Amino acid sequence: MANAQILVSEGDESKNGKYILRRLPSWMPHDAASGNFKLIDPVGRAIDRLDGDITDIANATQVQLAEDVPQLNELAKLVELPPKSNEALEKYRARTIAEFQTMTSEGTAKNLIRNTATILGVAASQVVYSELTEHGVISLGVPGNALSAAALTDAEFVNALQRQAGAGFRIEATVLGTFTYISPADYTANNHDASKGYDGLDSGGSPKGNGGTYAGIIG
Repeated sequence: MANAQILVSEGDESKNGKYILRRLPSWMPHDAASGNFKLIDPVGRAIDRLDGDITDIANATQVQLAEDVPQLNELAKLVELPPKSNEALEKYRARTIAEFQTMTSEGTAKNLIRNTATILGVAASQVVYSELTEHGVISLGVPGNALSAAALTDAEFVNALQRQAGAGFRIEATVLGTFTYISPADYTANNHDASKGYDGLDSGGSPKGNGGTYAGIIG
């Protein structure tokens, strides 16, 4: 053993190696120059690599975490949804999530709320469900910022929702506005937060400033 060389991994000490070293008895040295460190750190690095491999495998089995189009395609084969030519990862991910939600939806209010929230990546509490006076028409209100961040177009999003509705029902998707109603009396008495008002309208007729947004039908 006199001529043997102990191979020490390079760089900072490993996460798992550090964890093991901290649990040695206090009288045992575990600084970087000690034999204990040289023995345990490479083992810790091997465990670090194993942890990383396990994480990669776990990610590859989840639609939300798949790291590239080929990984996602393997999952999307379950719903027979191949990627489009040169389709971006996030666009393909959004379509795949929507397709999975369509396959599992039972058309109930709870399903529609949950699935819509999943497609947009928001909490179910941010989706507003209501049945309109027109028979067979369901309104689903969603936050505008979540819709803007989604990789789906408005038409694709509305289509994904419609495919989840029960037979004979039509989905009317709307963007939830962020304006708060102020009565004329409160406005006149200045009994409101003036900073939440908008500064005017832009050339398209939409509010500009920080006051809020209008509600509107999607699609």
